[in-house]
Amino acid sequence: MAYSYRRGLRRLWQTKSLTTAIRRLLIRSGQRQLHQLRQNKVFLMNNNRVFLLLLFCVFAASGPVVSGQSGRVPVKTTSNDQTTVRELFEEANTYRKKKYEEFEKKKLPVSDNLRQQAEKEQKQLAARYAAASAVRSNLTSEDIYYLALLYWIAENYAETESSLRKFLAYDDTTAERQQSAKALLAVVLAKQQKPEEAAAVYNGYLKNEPVKSSEKLRINIEIARSFRAAGRLPDALQFALEAFSIARATYEKQASSPAALDIIFDAGLLAFDISSALADEKNLEEISSQLRSVAAAVGNTRLYFLAIDKLLIHKILSGNKSEALTITHSILNSGLPDLTLQGQREDVLRRLRTRERHYKMLLEPAPEIIGIDRWIPGTEIRLSDLKGKVVLLDFWATWCAPCLAAFPHLSEWHREYSRKGLVIIGITRYYGNIYDKPVSKNEELEYLRRFKEQYKLPYDFAVARDQGPHLTFGATALPTAVLIDKKGIVRFVEVGTSESRIEELQEMIVRLLAE
Repeated sequence: MAYSYRRGLRRLWQTKSLTTAIRRLLIRSGQRQLHQLRQNKVFLMNNNRVFLLLLFCVFAASGPVVSGQSGRVPVKTTSNDQTTVRELFEEANTYRKKKYEEFEKKKLPVSDNLRQQAEKEQKQLAARYAAASAVRSNLTSEDIYYLALLYWIAENYAETESSLRKFLAYDDTTAERQQSAKALLAVVLAKQQKPEEAAAVYNGYLKNEPVKSSEKLRINIEIARSFRAAGRLPDALQFALEAFSIARATYEKQASSPAALDIIFDAGLLAFDISSALADEKNLEEISSQLRSVAAAVGNTRLYFLAIDKLLIHKILSGNKSEALTITHSILNSGLPDLTLQGQREDVLRRLRTRERHYKMLLEPAPEIIGIDRWIPGTEIRLSDLKGKVVLLDFWATWCAPCLAAFPHLSEWHREYSRKGLVIIGITRYYGNIYDKPVSKNEELEYLRRFKEQYKLPYDFAVARDQGPHLTFGATALPTAVLIDKKGIVRFVEVGTSESRIEELQEMIVRLLAE
């Protein structure tokens, strides 16, 4: 669903559970640059990776300067043992942040390609430094600790686990570092689909001090995900509910902070999704109610609506559509007394009225796509001819930035799933202008053809005469994705582009292809 693009950065900057050392590290990097990066909506991290890395690396300090040449990773000579493993880690750890600062100084917009390239370079640098460090003789416990963190950045989970276990065998380390190592080990085990081992390490972590709420939260989330991936949903739910409880206890008083609110909702929605898979109606009602309460307390209408929407979608997809529509009408008539401001109530009600069209479409036969003027490349496609296929309708426009952000995923899905039965159709319409300059239909069509080639989009476009198809499918905001199963039934409708929405859509595509 819709999440803030700046979630990861906000968590690092505003969450009280972060250590003083990390805060000082970020402050030293320059508040001005961080503010500018926020404004540009730059992803300073993969949400799990860098948050966890900073969370566990409580002794990290600012690293040495990294070469500013784009696309090149500087190579440090590691044969000189005066360069410690900790220093190598610090350089790898700060690599991406320094690249973003470099882009900012050059006033380069941070595209997905630049972000992915910086992430790739950071992993390569960490892997190189880890390989060079591992062959050194007489490694100390501190060296092994930072070697584990280099492997962690490189996403080499097996070697991260091995190094952490070696480190934990030493008795010359501080209690805090021992606990940080155990916390990271539990996460790494969970990511390797070893949830039982992760749970055992977590139990050992709880028996010692210090125990940090932020570490407990992340461990429970990762173990819950690991059990869910293994199909052990009751076990997954146990850890997910614990994560939600920890998140509320730790961050609810700070919920006016977007970072804290996102943390609570991330944990709550994980517990909700697992409860939904188990058809645990009692938990679903309770989680939705708690999420609404948290959002209402700080007047966040987007997340307040999300808590309602998740529950209604669950009811519809579980065969209780009439109940869901009854609840929808009840909410529309209630006036939402738990929201204090009239503007907040009006915003949620507006969202719900718009979404009601989608609720009614779900589990119904998809209407035919009508009102299309041109197809690009030129072959008309009818939904009635696509029975036996899974169809994704992507409503988009050339001026819609979130639409463009989804293109790499759509192209990837076409390449990966088209041979398995997925058909993607991009639906746009004439807007009569390009960059605010009036154009004719033929000029706009030619622009769309060039646009398709520029973005290397391998699937077909449909260009509508007017808003007809958009209104038919409730695509009043862009982008809107409509997913239709092999029987021609609408199974998924969502608006917007976010990491979680993309993941949810891909999961649904895979599920429908398997039916």
